[in-house]
Amino acid sequence: MGRKARAAKCYIICPILTKRRGKIWNSAILIGRNGEIIGIYDKVHPVTSSSDYTVFEGGVSPGKEALAFDLDFGRVGIQICFDIIFPESWRELAEKGVKIVFWPSAYNGGFPLQVYAYLHQYYVVSSVRSENLE
Repeated sequence: MGRKARAAKCYIICPILTKRRGKIWNSAILIGRNGEIIGIYDKVHPVTSSSDYTVFEGGVSPGKEALAFDLDFGRVGIQICFDIIFPESWRELAEKGVKIVFWPSAYNGGFPLQVYAYLHQYYVVSSVRSENLE
């Protein structure tokens, strides 16, 4: 992905599972225009698979905080899929001054994404897997 970012002179956000420090993370890797990694957002709210919210699907570890990244066109943040149902992370990004939140997900977030964008006065850009090709 770094070669593609460098060739196109663009940023790429690559959502993948990563393994670091002996733990598994649901991460979004932010790759810069030069092909180098700018930063990594680890999903703060992994999907839980227990009724007490202490066991995470696939053994994924939760990240620590919503992060802001300063790019040449402005400050951005990233949220991933299940983060959508935790409004405090979206508010935290607004407090950090982001202008765009990127949201890769396996499903279409629909109206909640519009609400977060409106409430916090930033743009939300999503990349989702969808059966709807219209």
